Amino acid sequence: MKIATQLPKGPQNGLVAIDRALVNNPEQSHIVIAEVDCKSITTDTDTGDTEPTVRILHVEVITDRSGNQDMVRAAMDAAYRRRTGDNPLPFDLRTASGVFVSGGTYDVNAGTGEITSADEPDDSTDELDLLAKAADLVISTQFGSPSMLQRKLRVGFAKAGRLMDLLEARGIVSPSNGSKAREVLVKPDDLEHQLAGIRGAEQDDGDPAA
Repeated sequence: MKIATQLPKGPQNGLVAIDRALVNNPEQSHIVIAEVDCKSITTDTDTGDTEPTVRILHVEVITDRSGNQDMVRAAMDAAYRRRTGDNPLPFDLRTASGVFVSGGTYDVNAGTGEITSADEPDDSTDELDLLAKAADLVISTQFGSPSMLQRKLRVGFAKAGRLMDLLEARGIVSPSNGSKAREVLVKPDDLEHQLAGIRGAEQDDGDPAA
């Protein structure tokens, strides 16, 4: 499958709304909804295989300010799971690695379907190791974006948000400010000190009680 390189012109091209944001923060991802059709179909005369070229008719950016971003993420995740068959569960997931239930946010184990609370602190070695990796990424790049953690660490929406909250609790990033990336409060020169603090907590957790 190919995609036509030309975007729709005029008011049907909603990407103009993030033109400046793409330049200022090229690492930040954005959620968009597009309406498409088939522009053309190419047929290989040797094999008979056909390949459609997708044309974008209308595209809009979904922002946090619209209040619809979580709903769209949930729809994307559900469609992905239906399409790929990955990690089927006996209920519809509402995020890639978490489900929102009245009273809190819960993480879903992708392999087993086990649900654990994402609102309670987890001092396990795996959690602290992931937190150290998140701190390394955020401080090194000076970019506090949950979407970056999702891509780089291959975690879901709920887990990336929880990691950012843990970094906030350690004074590494500022509080959330809507769809904007969080301000990184720690300079790269202090990276090793921060990682030592996180790894120290991991060692303390692993030491047997005296």
